[in-house]
Amino acid sequence: DITPDLAARLALYFDSTVEFWLNLQRSYEEEVAREKSELLKEEIIPYKEKRGTSKYASAH
Repeated sequence: DITPDLAARLALYFDSTVEFWLNLQRSYEEEVAREKSELLKEEIIPYKEKRGTSKYASAH
Protein backbone atom coordinates (compact mmCIF):
# COMPACT_ATOMS: atom_id res chain seq x y z
CA ASP A 1 0.00 0.00 0.00
CA ILE A 2 1.06 3.54 -0.66
CA THR A 3 0.53 5.34 2.62
CA PRO A 4 0.56 9.15 2.91
CA ASP A 5 4.05 8.92 4.40
CA LEU A 6 5.31 6.76 1.55
CA ALA A 7 3.57 9.02 -0.98
CA ALA A 8 5.45 12.00 0.44
CA ARG A 9 8.75 10.16 0.20
CA LEU A 10 8.09 8.98 -3.36
CA ALA A 11 7.04 12.48 -4.38
CA LEU A 12 10.31 13.92 -3.11
CA TYR A 13 12.43 11.17 -4.65
CA PHE A 14 10.75 11.26 -8.08
CA ASP A 15 10.10 15.03 -8.06
CA SER A 16 6.37 14.46 -8.37
CA THR A 17 3.39 15.12 -6.11
CA VAL A 18 1.91 13.37 -3.10
CA GLU A 19 -1.47 13.49 -4.83
CA PHE A 20 -0.15 11.49 -7.78
CA TRP A 21 0.91 8.61 -5.54
CA LEU A 22 -2.22 8.67 -3.40
CA ASN A 23 -4.42 8.74 -6.51
CA LEU A 24 -2.48 5.80 -7.89
CA GLN A 25 -3.18 3.84 -4.70
CA ARG A 26 -6.86 4.84 -4.73
CA SER A 27 -7.23 3.79 -8.37
CA TYR A 28 -5.72 0.41 -7.57
CA GLU A 29 -8.05 -0.08 -4.60
CA GLU A 30 -11.08 0.86 -6.72
CA GLU A 31 -10.11 -1.70 -9.36
CA VAL A 32 -9.67 -4.41 -6.73
CA ALA A 33 -13.08 -3.50 -5.26
CA ARG A 34 -14.73 -3.69 -8.71
CA GLU A 35 -13.25 -7.13 -9.31
CA LYS A 36 -14.36 -8.33 -5.87
CA SER A 37 -17.82 -6.88 -6.44
CA GLU A 38 -18.20 -9.00 -9.57
CA LEU A 39 -17.37 -12.13 -7.57
CA LEU A 40 -19.73 -11.18 -4.74
CA LYS A 41 -22.70 -10.74 -7.11
CA GLU A 42 -23.14 -14.51 -6.99
CA GLU A 43 -23.31 -14.55 -3.18
CA ILE A 44 -25.23 -11.42 -2.19
CA ILE A 45 -28.94 -10.92 -2.77
CA PRO A 46 -29.69 -7.21 -3.29
CA TYR A 47 -31.87 -5.56 -0.63
CA LYS A 48 -34.65 -4.73 -3.11
CA GLU A 49 -35.04 -8.45 -3.90
CA LYS A 50 -35.17 -9.38 -0.22
CA ARG A 51 -37.85 -6.85 0.81
CA GLY A 52 -40.93 -8.42 2.25
CA THR A 53 -39.18 -11.65 3.17
CA SER A 54 -37.95 -10.46 6.55
CA LYS A 55 -39.86 -11.18 9.74
CA TYR A 56 -39.37 -7.49 10.50
CA ALA A 57 -40.98 -6.26 7.27
CA SER A 58 -43.92 -3.92 7.70
CA ALA A 59 -47.38 -5.39 7.17
CA HIS A 60 -48.64 -2.14 5.59
